[in-house]
Amino acid sequence: MLYELSRNQDVQSDLIAELHSFDNPLRNTDNSTHIPDSQALERLPFLGAVVKECLRLRNTSPNADPRVTPNNSPSRIGNLSNVPSAPRVCSYGWCLHRNPDVYADPLDWDPKRWLEGGCDDTAAAKKWFFAFGAGSRNCIGQHIAVECKIWPASLSYVASC
Repeated sequence: MLYELSRNQDVQSDLIAELHSFDNPLRNTDNSTHIPDSQALERLPFLGAVVKECLRLRNTSPNADPRVTPNNSPSRIGNLSNVPSAPRVCSYGWCLHRNPDVYADPLDWDPKRWLEGGCDDTAAAKKWFFAFGAGSRNCIGQHIAVECKIWPASLSYVASC
C-alpha cells in the first residue's frame, strides 16, 4: 500500500482529504491512547478502495486455490461443461485479478475503479475479487485482515497531519 501511495501523489492527496473528513480523536488531543472508531473508518469509501486495489494487484498469495470436482457426476466450471468427476482444478487469483474483460487496464493501480461510477461494471469487479478465495473455502479471517490493513494506513496518515 505504501509503495503504491508513494508512486501516486493524487491518490495519496485524495486519501488524506478523506481521512481528514471525519472526527478523529488522534488530532487535537493530548490523549494518544484514544483511537478512531472502527465504524467511522468503515464509512471511508476511498480508503476501502485503496485497500481493495492493493489486494487486487499485490495479493499475498499467487498460488493456486485447489479444489476437487465432485466424485459422483460431471461438473460445470464457467463455460466448460462435463468436467469429469474427481480431477483437481485450480483458480489463480493473480489471473482473475488481471482479466481485462472485468478490470479495464488491469495492470494499472487505480483505486477509483472500486468506487461507484469508477469502472464500467463495479458489480463484476467485486464478483471477480478473489484476494481471500471464494465459496466454501473463503478465508474466514478476511474481515479482520482488511481491518488490520486499514488501521495502520489510517493511523499513520491522520496522526502525521
